[in-house]
Amino acid sequence: MFYNKLDNLINKHAPLVPVSKRKAKLYYKRWITKGIRKSIKIKNSLFYLRCSDKYKYYRNKILPLTQISKKAYYHKYFEDNFANIKKTWIGINNIITYKKKNVRSITSLKFPNNNTIATDVNEIPNILNKHFSSVGNKVAAKMQNAKLPKLNNPGSTKSTLGVSVLSSKFMKKLNLRY
Repeated sequence: MFYNKLDNLINKHAPLVPVSKRKAKLYYKRWITKGIRKSIKIKNSLFYLRCSDKYKYYRNKILPLTQISKKAYYHKYFEDNFANIKKTWIGINNIITYKKKNVRSITSLKFPNNNTIATDVNEIPNILNKHFSSVGNKVAAKMQNAKLPKLNNPGSTKSTLGVSVLSSKFMKKLNLRY
């Protein structure tokens, strides 16, 4: 009974308010002070009002301030947690901010011959291997039938396609193997 009344009073006078992603991101960055947040709000309002000169001025002033603030924050953080290796690594990981890649695996694949779909996890790599191992043979067969461009003059450095080619004499002078 007492807890219900207390809970109602808390919800009435200090309700939980959902925070937008943008605000949550700002509060997560502890080196962004109240003054920098206020300047960011002014900068954003100038952007929406299309005051480009004032906006650029604020943007160019805020960026170095945030960099200095971030450097000072982490300097103090590492000084305070010098002996605590766990917190030191937490700080290092916060600085690095590596993101985990979303790796999507192939769940189904169509057989190229009969257009049936394979969903077996062990069968999918075999289909891919068979396809990619046959690509080289198919390309080689097409290249045997095609006429390849030849050099106009074997001693020249230009091919018929206009691509620069080193002559064998020049390669011998440089002692390069070809």
